[in-house]
Amino acid sequence: MKKYFAGILATSLIMFTLAACGSQNPTETTRSAAEVSSVSAETDQTSSAVPATAADPSQAQTASGTQAASPSGQTEIGEEAAKQTALSDAGVSESDTVYLSVKRDFDDGRLLYDVEFYAGSTEYDYEIDAYSGSVLSFDQDIEHYSPDPAPASDAAVSLEAAKSAALDAAGLTEDAVTFTKTKLDRDDGIALYEIEFVSGETEYEFEISAADGSILEYNRESIYD
Repeated sequence: MKKYFAGILATSLIMFTLAACGSQNPTETTRSAAEVSSVSAETDQTSSAVPATAADPSQAQTASGTQAASPSGQTEIGEEAAKQTALSDAGVSESDTVYLSVKRDFDDGRLLYDVEFYAGSTEYDYEIDAYSGSVLSFDQDIEHYSPDPAPASDAAVSLEAAKSAALDAAGLTEDAVTFTKTKLDRDDGIALYEIEFVSGETEYEFEISAADGSILEYNRESIYD
């Protein structure tokens, strides 16, 4: 009989132990789920703290691209306005200048007007932005220069005839070009015309004799060189 009750007691203890072990598993499972939720929340907070621009570098590139200035749609101020800007900045009247020239030019892909003139013993050289009209650079030289303009009597050939000679040599018509420089000058005592114009992406430079209209010098190059 004692053995019978001892067996029942032993069986009861085993069942109690198994029940206790089984009751711990749900607790551990619940705790693991809570820990996973906590880690997931921390990960979400970390992700939300990352700036949008860092997550998408293309947005920063786009923003940078929109800041680049573009002359599209803008209108050139023209040679006359560029000339007046340079004269006003120098405080010089056009009537007091000699060898005044305005040249349409490109520098590092930027369109500008190169304005040069002499007043008294001073040489002035300006670069004027072709769209905004602002002074990009300015140089003033006072090195004992004594201007000696070519006398009108030396110019047996007219300016129009010199321009026509340059156009014929280039194989172009006047309506196909934009003149950037046309002036009467003197080089080594010889009166000549400096004729420059642009057609498409090519710039042409001529020196035409003011005495007989012959071509003294001719150069052609891309405006991007």
